[in-house]
Amino acid sequence: MDEKGEKTPKVRDFGAGFNLSNQAIQNDRHDLLAQAGERMVRGCIERFRRVLLEPLQANAGAGQTMADGQPMFTVARGNLAATGAALNVTSLSAARLALRKQKGSQGEIYAIEPWALVVPAEKETEAQQVLAAIQATKFSEANPFSQALEIIVEPGLSNPLAWYLIGNPALHDGLAHAFLDGMRTPRVETRPAWETLGLQMRVVWALDARFIETASWFRNPGA
Repeated sequence: MDEKGEKTPKVRDFGAGFNLSNQAIQNDRHDLLAQAGERMVRGCIERFRRVLLEPLQANAGAGQTMADGQPMFTVARGNLAATGAALNVTSLSAARLALRKQKGSQGEIYAIEPWALVVPAEKETEAQQVLAAIQATKFSEANPFSQALEIIVEPGLSNPLAWYLIGNPALHDGLAHAFLDGMRTPRVETRPAWETLGLQMRVVWALDARFIETASWFRNPGA
């Protein structure tokens, strides 16, 4: 056990609602009432995306401030490339080496296996190309990353150049998220409107996300 003093996610309440008038309900020929709940849940997914992105994009992309007062990604931690580079075998090799070499406070080597490449939408094609299978005719032409990593495309990432190599979250602590007990999914509630004739609807969800470990994520500012 290695307690670094990092704070765990502390759930925050999010909610939204709207009213449907009695006339709107009676004249609902397009099944608006049934669609309302579905669209509110869709909005919750977008909220979840924003909550997950907050720790990544804090401090102008350097990541949330950790317990030691420094951003998540620093060269000193070994989880940030000193110089930005485009996605290619060379830059991915350097990122993989950095993950493999990550150590704990007692000097123990984590040897983190790279699991996924996280890229903004602008780099989706580039990521697919660098991980594509190549029928090499020479040993030097072989692609060691061919079909070896998952590609996670996140359109909410604001920096179109930066990319991340991460370890498997099922095996290594990293970006953690939390829900209120009994609310792993958003809750849609309805009741008869009191102030006016009609129906009141609301959706509520309590969640949060934070980095609790620095070793399983590597960031390259890109080029």
